[in-house]
Amino acid sequence: MFVRLTAVPEELHFGDLLRRLRTDAGFTQEEVAERARLSARAIGDLERGTARRPQRKTVESLIAALELDDEDARLLAAARRRPTRPVPSVPPLPSADPGGTVEERGSSANAAESVPRQLPAGPWSFVARSGELAELDRIGGGQIVAVIGAGGIGKTALAVAWAHHAAERFPDGQLFVDLRGFDPRGRSLPAHEALGGFLQALGVAVRQLPESTADRAALYRTLVADRRLLVVLDNAVDSEHVRPLLPAGPGCRTVVTSRDRLTGLVAVEGARPVRLGPLADADACLLLTSRLRHDGADPEPPDVKDLIRYCGGLPLAVTILAARLTLEPDVTVSDLARRLADEKARLDELGVSDAAADTRAVISWSVRNLDPQTSAVFRSLGLHPTAEFSLEAATSLAGLPSPATRRALRELVDANLLEPTADGRWRSHDLIRLYAVELADAELDAAAIGKARCRMLDHYLHTAFQADRLVHPLRAPITLGPAAPGATVTAFDDDTQALRWLRRESATVTVVVDLAVAHGHDAHACQVPWTLLNHLDDNADWPALILLAEHAIAAARRLGDPRAEAQASGDAAVAHYRRGDHDAGLAALERARILFTELDDKRALARIERITALIYESMGRYDDEAEHAGRALELAQAVGSPTVEANGHAELAKAEALRGGYETALRHARAAAELFRQLGDRNGEGDVLGIMGLVAYRRGRRESALDYYQQCEYAHADAGTHFDRFQAIARVSALHAELGDTEAAEQRMRDAERLAGELGLRPDEAVATALDVLVRFVP
Repeated sequence: MFVRLTAVPEELHFGDLLRRLRTDAGFTQEEVAERARLSARAIGDLERGTARRPQRKTVESLIAALELDDEDARLLAAARRRPTRPVPSVPPLPSADPGGTVEERGSSANAAESVPRQLPAGPWSFVARSGELAELDRIGGGQIVAVIGAGGIGKTALAVAWAHHAAERFPDGQLFVDLRGFDPRGRSLPAHEALGGFLQALGVAVRQLPESTADRAALYRTLVADRRLLVVLDNAVDSEHVRPLLPAGPGCRTVVTSRDRLTGLVAVEGARPVRLGPLADADACLLLTSRLRHDGADPEPPDVKDLIRYCGGLPLAVTILAARLTLEPDVTVSDLARRLADEKARLDELGVSDAAADTRAVISWSVRNLDPQTSAVFRSLGLHPTAEFSLEAATSLAGLPSPATRRALRELVDANLLEPTADGRWRSHDLIRLYAVELADAELDAAAIGKARCRMLDHYLHTAFQADRLVHPLRAPITLGPAAPGATVTAFDDDTQALRWLRRESATVTVVVDLAVAHGHDAHACQVPWTLLNHLDDNADWPALILLAEHAIAAARRLGDPRAEAQASGDAAVAHYRRGDHDAGLAALERARILFTELDDKRALARIERITALIYESMGRYDDEAEHAGRALELAQAVGSPTVEANGHAELAKAEALRGGYETALRHARAAAELFRQLGDRNGEGDVLGIMGLVAYRRGRRESALDYYQQCEYAHADAGTHFDRFQAIARVSALHAELGDTEAAEQRMRDAERLAGELGLRPDEAVATALDVLVRFVP
């Protein structure tokens, strides 16, 4: 479509000419705006003459949208002529010289024509963050983007890299300001000053700058209203810091970076949050090696992996190491990896003289902005042995009421010093945690540290004890003293919640025992392992079980507590038995037997005899197994405990089944089953069903054996005893195979192998062990 005008005055105003061309072409303002990739408001302002003189790129976009040919020169000429109708001007300021200088009098024209290009140089080795870059690309004009994350995580690098990539989309310019929200000098750049810089970049003379922040913000919004402008507000303190700097024009895009979560900006202004987390190991490795290769250094891949792990995916830390390797040729990657392995020295190794690039200093700026109570909570978290923790653990450490601790944790999340996890807990970056450790050591006295640590240990001890009591209610409990004042004990509604807590916290509780040993809390080192015995056994974590039992034995000896030592020795025997170390298991049992005999504790001795029978069973010594199982039952009946008696019947039933006494085995199995049913012990029922399945199998009754083992699997699934359930599934698979149902056999074997993998076992070895009981020769 070509448009020709006949009687158009040569000096027609640009807006009048544009309107005439548009109407002759049959387009509405909205249609031209869409075709020219401008806003309808911008077209309207151009036609009314209320907008600034258009730039050549804008005019060329209009020429293409209107499909002009011989009128394009006239439209360009009209755009170059000084407008004959008024344009928005800078409000006049009182001055001693009413006339002002030429620069001052021309500030309106300069503001109309100035195109700022303020972006700093882009990062020369920017890697990864493809997902975040794509998200920034998807967000449309007129929207605010909040790039948030911890100090040193790469927010500025991402914002600047994307801004350079997208600069062509914003032909009216790019504004950039570092608001110094977490500046080492302690002074952020006020919005008032930032607005002054922006207005000067837009052509406003210094003496024409409004006095108040509100007037500066209004003038700023007026000047950029119809521009397609990119504004990058780097390193903001919080939402209030940037509000006066937000343009209102639909063609503008604003990118804000901050360590604060900018909740107000997201909630009120509708900002789109882009949260930055640590780099993945592969991306962090790429960043390090790309810098080393750029500088001619030869990276050492095996040691590079160690460096990356110690950096925790923090780009700042990675680039500091790259700089050290470049500037210190005598230092090798393996040297740095060895030094960084020491947690106490890690922040020193990641330090530089420039405070803006020093890892410790960068973290400290965030902490310095906290209120006193939140800062105290952060400091107390340095006493926690792991980077992840619950509200109750944090409350115990801080010694505060739960609501106050929760509020402080939320503020730490807002400051990007913590991040919430999907299961309602909190996690800190490893390097941030090390800074908290340093603060705790430097700013808390020994008495305060001791009290906080004791409260935390009591939280884990009493909470784990309550959880074990709900999951294993028939177990004879140990006796605990009262929890320390200020320690918070997690409450559970039922055994499901308790089991969930044990699964989530068992790894942390294991580390807590190490901490108790290291700092001389022997009572906790003795008692905490007891709370985890059954859970670790149920989940086949026998290395942890052995370690905790050994800690408990040593602590009990230091305390002079023979009962605790005997209990821990029996626990250690269970772990050694599970791992196949029969000699160590029997030695631990002998020590426990001596101590419990001196204490005349028949109930405990019944347990020791039953564990001894288990070890002899695994050695194939079934007569010895039956002997010790018989002793266990005699002791149990003497005690008068249904739980101990049920376990005694079950152990003797298994011993008789393995040495061919099937009728005797079934008699004891039925007695055990009845007791377990009365007690509501599904785990015990599962054990007995497995014994009945074994008897049926040995008698050649494969289908009956299959039924028993399937019921055994269901019982152990109900009880949450995953290792015993795995063994039942493996045996079900073997029986399906013997009965000719290959498809079912393969499916159940896959189930068994998957569960073995979840338990941290080698599937092939674990399955072979599970099936061994079926195939052993019995005369």
